Amino acid sequence: IIEIDTKYLSKVIGVGISIPGIYNKESHFLEFNNIDRYESSIIKELEEKINLPIWVENEANMSILAEAIIGKHKNLTDFTVISISNKVTCSTFHKFGNKSEDYFFKASRVHHMIVDYENKKKVGDCISFKILKDKIMKAFPNINSLDEFFSNKSYKESKIGKKILDEYLNYMGIILKNLLFTYNPKKLIICGELSQYGNYLLEDILNIVYEKNHIFYRGRETINFSNFKGSSSIIGAALFPIVDNLM
Repeated sequence: IIEIDTKYLSKVIGVGISIPGIYNKESHFLEFNNIDRYESSIIKELEEKINLPIWVENEANMSILAEAIIGKHKNLTDFTVISISNKVTCSTFHKFGNKSEDYFFKASRVHHMIVDYENKKKVGDCISFKILKDKIMKAFPNINSLDEFFSNKSYKESKIGKKILDEYLNYMGIILKNLLFTYNPKKLIICGELSQYGNYLLEDILNIVYEKNHIFYRGRETINFSNFKGSSSIIGAALFPIVDNLM
């Protein structure tokens, strides 16, 4: 902020921050996990340092704002986002009127939902971007990024590569089905770092979720990846200070 040219800084009305956790406004704390919890007074301290107001929200809520305001489904009145980065978060969006304030969004703590009781596995243990990345980088130590893995068939279609993806996508299918059953959204948008690789994953995901004789009211067009390639939560945070003027 110090480095911003003053002619631009004069137009800044505030700062939006996206966090992989929750901001509990009632109890005045920020929580990232069971250990990392902070009094929300830290926000006030930051505001005084930068001399600007700060807005803080969960990364899934920030992703959903980006999709609702400038995303490809911005005309929808309700949809659900699952943000898959190091944490897995989920948020639902509903617009119920024509006024700028006639909307709400709410994040859920899907990261901690149990999807494999026998092995005590939570959603975050199965489909976080970190889990996928760590498994691939361990199996293929000679590559430097997931881009190399997905763009090279000798990695992606190898025995170990297929095993990693099959296990990951099977858990993904279970989780997405549960979200479809729970929210019945008009769209279920996959955001977060994983969305950078949507072109490689979407068809396989759809084949798993929409198996033969599936019982969902809506079809394969319901699920897609965000166009923001992993940046939706940051874009949403940038929009947050002026959101009520944009809805």
